[in-house]
Amino acid sequence: MDNSDKIERYLPKMTGEYKRKHYGQGVFARMHKNTAKVSVLVYLFFGAVLAGCGYGMWWCIRRSMEIQRTGGEDAEIGYIMAAVLGVFALIALACLIISAVRHARGPERWKAVCAKENGYTVEDMNDFERQALDMDSRVISLVGAVAKAIAGQEDGILTRDYIALRLEDKNIFKLADLTVACLVEQNLKVGAVRTAYLTVGLQSRTGGGVVAECTKESGPVLIAYLKERCPDIYTGDGKVLSRNEYLQLRGEGQKKTNA
Repeated sequence: MDNSDKIERYLPKMTGEYKRKHYGQGVFARMHKNTAKVSVLVYLFFGAVLAGCGYGMWWCIRRSMEIQRTGGEDAEIGYIMAAVLGVFALIALACLIISAVRHARGPERWKAVCAKENGYTVEDMNDFERQALDMDSRVISLVGAVAKAIAGQEDGILTRDYIALRLEDKNIFKLADLTVACLVEQNLKVGAVRTAYLTVGLQSRTGGGVVAECTKESGPVLIAYLKERCPDIYTGDGKVLSRNEYLQLRGEGQKKTNA
């Protein structure tokens, strides 16, 4: 497979059908939709906590009143328990209200969040979204469907001036701000079992950084493509860096360029 075929495999141009399927209402509307799925779980959890605390308060107060009527002792314990449950109920209610308010703000909220976290303006995010829906934008597809599902990793977006390697992490960088694009080995330890996997790591002069899982073939394709677009970025000469080596680049190493 030659280089052009690899580019079309891992960085294919975004088709009209793909845009309609994934970004029919816009890139940030897709982000809002994805977080709405999480919001449902938040509503269910805190709703259950609120209902449980409410029932617990009712039972404690009712029990304490019965103890008082029969002349029993320690009725105040029930009132104390009811007060504690009331505090948890208020916390759950506050979380529900905050989640509802955030969800109601819609896609515009995500534009503001992404702009703030990446050191840009909302207008920059509008520019990114416009470019993402242009004909020359590309999909960043570094791993297969199974790996995406396991890693919780969606396809990224590469436009004329921007890159969103992991859109779900809200990392959107201008290509002109990229300082690092390299391969990074990550290690996942579950009990006594340690598993290594490969990622692409990007860093921006704005201070942001992001990694996304890739394969031995797809990662170098993306890095080479970015190097061609941004000759001054540091790529580690194609070597695989350890996680610690990658993190060190945020300091002095971030200023490196390939000789």
